[in-house]
Amino acid sequence: MQSLITCVLVIAFILPCFCYESNFRTNSAYSVIDYGAKGDGKTDDSQAFVKAFQSACKAQGTASLVIPSNHVFFVSPLTLKGPCSSSLQIQLQGKMFAPSKSAFGQYRYTWILITNINGLTVNGNGVLDGSGSTWWPCKNCQRPSV
Repeated sequence: MQSLITCVLVIAFILPCFCYESNFRTNSAYSVIDYGAKGDGKTDDSQAFVKAFQSACKAQGTASLVIPSNHVFFVSPLTLKGPCSSSLQIQLQGKMFAPSKSAFGQYRYTWILITNINGLTVNGNGVLDGSGSTWWPCKNCQRPSV
C-alpha cells in the first residue's frame, strides 16, 4: 500500500512538469535567408525581409527575425508594420546596407520603418550602413532615416 501511495505522489509531482513543457512556447526564429534573401551584397533582399517579418509577426510566443552573420544584405526602403501577435525580437548579426543616393528614388523619408509593434527588441552586433557617403556632397537634400 505504501508503494502505491509513493507511486501516486511521484506521478502527481512529475505530471505537471510534462503538461507545462508541452504548453511552453519557445522562441521561434525566422531567418531572412529562409525567405529568399541572398545576402550577397548585390541582390535586393527587401522582399525577403518583409516576408520573414510577416511570418515572425504572426507567430505565437516570442518570435525572432534573424539577420544572420557572414552576409551582406542590400535593402531598399521598406516598412515592417504590425500589430504582431506577441513580442518580437530582431537579431541583427549581419550587415544591411541602403541604396546609394542616386538609386534611392523619390521616396527619401525613411530607409527602414518599423511601426505599430509592442514589445520590440533589437539586438546583435551587426551593421546598418545607410550609404551616407553618397549623400555628403548634397548639403540640402532630404535624407532618409532609420
